[in-house]
Parts: sequence; C-alpha cells; structure tokens
Amino acid sequence: MVYLRNFNLPSYQDEENITSHWKTNLTTGTGLYPFNIFSSKEFYSLSFESPITIIYGDNGSGKSTLLNIIAEKLKLKHSAAYNRTHWFNEYISYCNYEGNIPEQSKIITSDDVFDCMLGFREMNLGIEHNRDIIVDKFINIRNEKEKNTLSLKDYVNKIDCSNPKSFIEFEEVWEAVKGSLNQFQKKRIRKNIPGKSNGENSIVYFYNKIQENALYLLDEPENSLSPERQLELLEYIQNSTIGCGCQFIIATHSPFLLSLKRSQIYDLDDIPVRTKKWTELKNVRLYRNFFIEHEDDFK
Repeated sequence: MVYLRNFNLPSYQDEENITSHWKTNLTTGTGLYPFNIFSSKEFYSLSFESPITIIYGDNGSGKSTLLNIIAEKLKLKHSAAYNRTHWFNEYISYCNYEGNIPEQSKIITSDDVFDCMLGFREMNLGIEHNRDIIVDKFINIRNEKEKNTLSLKDYVNKIDCSNPKSFIEFEEVWEAVKGSLNQFQKKRIRKNIPGKSNGENSIVYFYNKIQENALYLLDEPENSLSPERQLELLEYIQNSTIGCGCQFIIATHSPFLLSLKRSQIYDLDDIPVRTKKWTELKNVRLYRNFFIEHEDDFK
C-alpha cells in the first residue's frame, strides 16, 4: 500500500528568493538550516512507487533532516525533540505532497527508542528502590520480634479496630514473622520489566509501535540492534507491507535494511540524488570488499 505518493521540496528558484532575502540577517548562528541542504544535491522531489522507500547516505548527508521535514509537513507526531531552527517552518511551507495519510501514521526515531530504553531503566531503578525499602521493613520486623517476647496474639490485641492502618501493620508483622523474605516481597512489589538487553527491548518496541494500515517513517532503526535483530526487523517490515497494508520510509545505512526486497533507494551521497540498487551503494560495497579481503580468515 502506498499512502504518500510523492513529496516536493522547495524549488531552486524558491530557495534562491528566500535565502537571498535572509543572508544579510543571520543572527542565530545556525545558518539557513534546512535551506540549501537538498538544493545543493539537486534534489527537489521524491516519488514513492513502492511500499518501502529508503533514504541512504553517509553521516551528515541529511537523512534525518529529510524525514523530519516530511513528518512535519504530514503533521506526524514526534515523541523526541529534533533539530529545528527559525527557518524550519518557512522551509516546510514551501513543501507539498500528494497522498492520503492514515491518522495513525507516525515517525519513529532512534531517539524515541533510546528514550524508551531509559524509561525502562528508570522504572527498574524505582522498583529496586522500593525493594530496598521492603527488605529493610522485613528485617526490622524480624529484629523487633526477636528483641521482645510479644506473641502474635499480643499483636492481635494491639489492633485498633477504628484505624485501618492498624490492620495493615498487623498483616505485615504476621507475614514477616511467619513467611519468607521472598514471599514478603512478592506481595508488595511487582516484578521488574524482564531483564532484556537494549537490542531485545528495541525490537519489541518496533513490534508494538508498527500496526496495520499506516505510513511509518523510521530514522536509523538499526541503532542498538545486532545483525540478527536487524534481520528480524527486516522480515517484520517486509511482512507488514505485504500483509498489513503498511508503507515505510526508512533512513538508514545498514546493509541489512538496504537489502529490503522491492524497495526504492535514494542515494543522498550522489549529486544529483538518484535512485540506486542496494548493491551499488558505497556502504554496501565497503562491507563486501572487507569480507572478500578477509575471506581466508573464514576457512
């Protein structure tokens, strides 16, 4: 399924008119970003002829910027902050597109995934803090019981029926004295989020976020993913286009994701920017040559 059919960036003449007006009043130190990035590559439009389009290029080539521009024009919600300047909205106003974008469409960046991983860690840290408090409470109750000769019957007699907290305190004493530390903890704290690695949590994040019948912009989704996990994501993306009616625009230089079948690849390292086969890309050829040079090591 193709929801976004084409996307047009400002024309050369539009950029010339705008930038010539502003060049004499640069006060922010950010230049005219994102103006002049794609015009310098003679790149003014994208045509989406396949459910999978890949934006390829080296670091600093403008991959993430292009995804942010498309997402902003399509009004897709960003979870994480991204680089924008005084001129970003002006640039967006000169962009246009054709297509019917589903409401549930979204952009997913590597920062979104990273923030989610931090959230897991902070949650687990909070759980660990609560666990420490519970363990201390268990130990204190046991120590108090050993210091005095009060029986559980004596504790029952101390319950104040008009105070609900009194029942809770008795329950804690009863369970600490009669049960184990493990039982005491289990009743008072939920389990940690399963102790997965960042890569394992990242792949689960994509599984949860990518639903049916929507457009997804993915910015370097390979971050934190091992080669094996990247191949899992590759298969999930391909299945989502075939069986779930999804369209993807992916910024990446991962050779695994670049090999996605039936994908259309724009090479931002080329001037003018044009589409290429994945086997023609510089990054892929570097990997290929590296392994050929070390072929004897595999024997």
